[in-house]
Amino acid sequence: MPADLATPQVSVRHEAQSALAASPLYDLRELKVEETPGQRLVLQGVVHSFYHKQLAQEALLAVARPHAYHVVNDVEVIDALTN
Repeated sequence: MPADLATPQVSVRHEAQSALAASPLYDLRELKVEETPGQRLVLQGVVHSFYHKQLAQEALLAVARPHAYHVVNDVEVIDALTN
């Protein structure tokens, strides 16, 4: 049996999305990851602090680096106290 049939390949996007889903922070679990040409992962959604935006980016970088992917952080920060 060929190796690619014995062990299913998990996409980098799926791996990145799973990393966010496993976060104890609700804000991060609600973010979405898209894979674009040029080996890029685009992080999208809304969080309530710049700290959470940075944590999400670091979670994706941990997945992206071993696969030579770049991370684009398009997360919007909306402060719930002032809006």
